[in-house]
Amino acid sequence: RRLVALGDAEASRPVWEPEYTRVVAECRRLRDPSMSQIEHFADIGLVAVTTPEPVHYYALFSVVGDCDIVAACYSSGRYEVEQRYSTFVEITSRPVFPRLCMTRLARILREIAPTEHWGANRFVDSGPLLRIDLPGERTLNKAERYGHPFERPIFASRIPQTHFVAAV
Repeated sequence: RRLVALGDAEASRPVWEPEYTRVVAECRRLRDPSMSQIEHFADIGLVAVTTPEPVHYYALFSVVGDCDIVAACYSSGRYEVEQRYSTFVEITSRPVFPRLCMTRLARILREIAPTEHWGANRFVDSGPLLRIDLPGERTLNKAERYGHPFERPIFASRIPQTHFVAAV
């Protein structure tokens, strides 16, 4: 099936077009200042992306530039922090900040909002996330953590967005 897609893009259009259409639409939304805001903190390798709803992985990472830590801020106080895979591998095309353990940040966020269950994956995970998990519920498995943000549940925090980004 993949060989058919590579050999004849038009014949395989039904396979790739829905995802392609979604990514292009979300890239446009992220670049529209009336819908999304992108704030780079290049000195620490962080970008804060504010957009109404979770997006496709490719769309989200299309606006981060050389930043390797992404603080995604969605409507209704839903937040995640992800360290890109580029913090885990050695690349020679640009400097990369070392991957950080986010468990301390999770503790700080729990101090700010004691009723929220902030947690973070180990820094050796291929795509560590800092996020809220619901008590008594299962945590995300590796495929969910490494998947697209729009495919996983992202729970609301009572922390104001400006405080969240400042803490990160």
